[in-house]
Amino acid sequence: MKVRASAGLLGADAITPYRFLSTYAYGDKVMIGGNSYPSMYTAAVPNATLTWGKHTLI
Repeated sequence: MKVRASAGLLGADAITPYRFLSTYAYGDKVMIGGNSYPSMYTAAVPNATLTWGKHTLI
């Protein structure tokens, strides 16, 4: 009779895509020196505490 056993660590990536990056969006136009320029703002800041989800299997 053969008996097999294993143990391991699985990771999960069920997070919103790109939460580790800042994302930017276009805002209202701004006037500088009489000229109109598009503006950008930070739409989402990165999650500094983001880690890989871990599940231990025995």
